[in-house]
Amino acid sequence: MLTHENLKKYLHYDSDTGTFTKLEDNSRIKLSTQSRGYHQIYLLGKSYLAHRIAWFYVYGYMPQMIDHIDRNKQNNKIENLRETNAQKNALNRNPRRSIQCDQEIDTTVSELDIKEEMKLVKQTIIELNHRLDRLMTKINQSSSDDKIKQINKIINS
Repeated sequence: MLTHENLKKYLHYDSDTGTFTKLEDNSRIKLSTQSRGYHQIYLLGKSYLAHRIAWFYVYGYMPQMIDHIDRNKQNNKIENLRETNAQKNALNRNPRRSIQCDQEIDTTVSELDIKEEMKLVKQTIIELNHRLDRLMTKINQSSSDDKIKQINKIINS
């Protein structure tokens, strides 16, 4: 398991440039770029995304999700990283369509983009269903007059 102490023992992170430097000439530490464009660090037998290691290096904990504010997967400056959740991260994606100089519209969407979008929609639907279930349980536990008031309130909001 990677500890904060071990991380600082093997790597130096420059938060102004977003770059990592090996502190030891150790062949078990590798810095590379994966096929999706993210920088990757191989350390102590495990592969990590560099932006997650940058966050861990500075703040001492690993959040569930980190967003690149400028959408540049290789910009790992600490000022460009923020802790987020799946919904907020999805809002910071590159637009699916981009207008080019000659006003043509590029509508190319990869199969991977469609699958990711479908996964986010499914997650949102599941979350909404859970909220609806909790709301309906709350309404069903109310008296008849309260039920009518609550339902009208929901409908009119």
